[in-house]
Amino acid sequence: MIDSILYIDPICPKGHVNFNKIHIEALLKISKSVNCVFKEGYAKDIGNTEINVLYEYPVKKSIFDKIKGLGSRIRIIKQMRDISKHVDFRKFEIVILSYYDELSFVFSGYKGGLFLINHNNIAGINSSLIKRFIYKQISKNNHQLVFDSNSWEKLQVYGINDVQIVNHGLIAPYKTIESCFETFKRIRGDSTYTIFMPSSGNVDDVLVKQVVTDINIRLTLEKYNAKIIMNCSAIKGANDSVKFLNRRLSFDEYSTFFCNSDIILIPYPKTYSYRTSGVLMESIANDKRIQMTDIAAFRLYENLVGESSYFNDVIDLRNHMEDLLIEISNNKSFSYEKDALSPNYSFLYKYL
Repeated sequence: MIDSILYIDPICPKGHVNFNKIHIEALLKISKSVNCVFKEGYAKDIGNTEINVLYEYPVKKSIFDKIKGLGSRIRIIKQMRDISKHVDFRKFEIVILSYYDELSFVFSGYKGGLFLINHNNIAGINSSLIKRFIYKQISKNNHQLVFDSNSWEKLQVYGINDVQIVNHGLIAPYKTIESCFETFKRIRGDSTYTIFMPSSGNVDDVLVKQVVTDINIRLTLEKYNAKIIMNCSAIKGANDSVKFLNRRLSFDEYSTFFCNSDIILIPYPKTYSYRTSGVLMESIANDKRIQMTDIAAFRLYENLVGESSYFNDVIDLRNHMEDLLIEISNNKSFSYEKDALSPNYSFLYKYL
């Protein structure tokens, strides 16, 4: 067992709560002590009594906050510097940053020897020469952790070899919240089946418009009394079998819509690369049938989700959607083999 691990989240967004829970639990399997650094009040969301919350940094408003990009980086740099003033990294065998961006890291004053979890970093350095240069400098003295083999291979191409793959991991399955179920039923109406698009942030807007206006998809939805619910603003010309939420869902609403949908739609663009889709991980964790764009980032999960989960265009989507609706109407049992997606940090032993 590793004597002591320091686990730091220098930003602590709500969207990272489940991710942090999963990875802390994985680290507790190999370490006698996992010491955490979070922002004030964040530890209660993690809710793990086995960890030691070593320090909680304050999040202070700044005049720079209104400056998009720069403002958030200045805040992160201040938080990272505050952490290093209150925590002596040298006391721990392993130090992990659960998030970082290259520019903030350079100005944080952190020394080498840290394990850095990559989220969107690889996509960033793939499109920016400046970020790539900085990333390479950081990698000379630190260890990079990525979620998949595509990211690992890309870093090898860039001559970065101290890289380990650690699975993103799966959240606990969602639950239906009764108070939110009425909202779901009202939006679903008298439809028998529901296809849910949970995210609007990363989607291919052109493809989504094609989906909601395509006559053959409309006819298929009508044939099986199915409805598409999209977590985005209304799109002009959409058919009557598509409903738009037009507002941000609360977490309880989101989990309820997810639990009670039959198919999850993930129409991401070809440019979505070198990162893991949270919606895909949620779909697998909740044993939901999936329709997602046929892109390299998703093909990594082909052995788990099957060939029929991918589509290239609206014709593909309509055909696969009909096949899945037939499966569902026939009450065909369905679940994923999830064990292979759990994060495993046993590779850390070789760094001691």
